[in-house]
Amino acid sequence: MNLNIKVENLGRFKKGEVKLRPLTVLTGENGTGKSFFTKTLYSIFSVLNKNLLRIEIDKTIVTINIDLESFIAQVQRKSALEENMVKDVKTKLNLFKDALNVFKDENIRFYKIKIQELHKDIEKPINKLNKHFEKIQNNPIKVKFIKNKIKELQNNFSILESFTKHNIYPKILSKNLSSEIKENFQISNLYELISFDESKCQIYDKKNGLNISFNKDNFVDFSLEHDFIAEVSNLDRVIFFESPAYWSVRDALNNSKEVEKKGDLTGVSKYFYDLDKTLNTKSTNQPLEIVSKLAVELKEEIGGEFIFDSGRLSFVDNSGKNIDKNLISFGMTNLGMIQALLKNNVISKGSFVFFDEPETNLHPTWQVLLTKVLIELAENGVNVVMATHSLDMIKALEVHTKDKDKKFIAINHFTKEGRLFEFDSDDITENLIESREELSSSYKDLYMKDAKNG
Repeated sequence: MNLNIKVENLGRFKKGEVKLRPLTVLTGENGTGKSFFTKTLYSIFSVLNKNLLRIEIDKTIVTINIDLESFIAQVQRKSALEENMVKDVKTKLNLFKDALNVFKDENIRFYKIKIQELHKDIEKPINKLNKHFEKIQNNPIKVKFIKNKIKELQNNFSILESFTKHNIYPKILSKNLSSEIKENFQISNLYELISFDESKCQIYDKKNGLNISFNKDNFVDFSLEHDFIAEVSNLDRVIFFESPAYWSVRDALNNSKEVEKKGDLTGVSKYFYDLDKTLNTKSTNQPLEIVSKLAVELKEEIGGEFIFDSGRLSFVDNSGKNIDKNLISFGMTNLGMIQALLKNNVISKGSFVFFDEPETNLHPTWQVLLTKVLIELAENGVNVVMATHSLDMIKALEVHTKDKDKKFIAINHFTKEGRLFEFDSDDITENLIESREELSSSYKDLYMKDAKNG
């Protein structure tokens, strides 16, 4: 996927055009906006990669079925007619859901058409039940315990019907974009991401049909072409990989997740739970040969692999010994979790993977190894975005991409001034050299100071 994304007022990143290619490198000092960009773009892609209409419809049908069970259990002096009407609605709802699932992987435009067509089959039994509700509303004995339940059902029937309307998808998309960004940044208001003294943040590539903005009133505005939505929704997976520290406390985080209330900000980003869930999902698809090869190489390098079994995570070394994950170093955990992504076919052709500071806790030797792995993945159809300020990884990129051009790799160097560094050349190798020299300027200052004092 090739994009040229213009950004305005995203945190410390005031303005610039970020180029996305099969291998995208975001570099620069700490606090220059690299992570803001990766988390925001991940949030956008993660939402667009899902069939939001299907998710919302499924949730609504589950709620209606629960409410119908509650109604029939609590209604006074229930009749056979009521039992049959409820049974008919439930049957038609489940048939509607199953029929829609046949088209779940189709583009959103076609999916909306099928919703409108298939919803007609459930209108008659729902209307019949709604008329019955109106008839018994004035019977205080009959509806003694279920007045509110009837209102809930009528409301949810209306929500289900709203999915047939043309304007519903933008509303769902706006709500989910706002929620996804907040949960991945663990913030309560979107205005916290907007540059100081500015009123709006904008992210756009109008040529490719992407235009999203949010303001200090938490309003998400967007204009997305159907072709762009289709391209992102057809990505195999969208993944965000960050600190290995999360994995050492994974069990505690998952336990706390089960009891937290909706809307709670715990400090743990949603993308961690997304990745954990994905790693626990088995795939029947065969991994690419190169992916399997890289998984084996990483397993040999770290002397074992992480195993996900029935929701449990453990490390098994090459002798078959099971070692508590808390006894594994952060460096091995970092490389080991990437190996697990490859082995479990989470990373595959057509995936879009964000690596935020993948060098964390890695010795330079392993940083070079990981860089080579990321290059090979990008060469084989995986979209890779890596945010790094590691001199070793930049040097490894410089050495191992000499035969590549700007159609394959893009170097985006973020500066303290809130802009992108302007390179003197279009040559990728020269860009990497310039970027590395910028990153190593503090070392040069130290050498000069030491020479002066010596």
